[in-house]
Amino acid sequence: MANISRDEFGKALSTLRRNGLSDTDIKDLRNATSGHFDTDGAFGGKSMTKHETENLVKYLREHPSHHHLSKNQIDKVEEELKEDLND
Repeated sequence: MANISRDEFGKALSTLRRNGLSDTDIKDLRNATSGHFDTDGAFGGKSMTKHETENLVKYLREHPSHHHLSKNQIDKVEEELKEDLND
């Protein structure tokens, strides 16, 4: 199963920043993923699974009042994270 490591997530955030997300948007993403990289996962690594990534995107779409991301920005987040899962 594909996972996104803390380092890969950091690189994804840098890419998203270059693609127009603001510092506030990046902070919102970091807050939404807090905890995923703090404890060892089922496979011993500190990472986000495909399922957790899907849940993150679902959360962002279903709770727009909890962050500052637009629908277009959430689409960018989903696309970038899916690319990292496929690497």
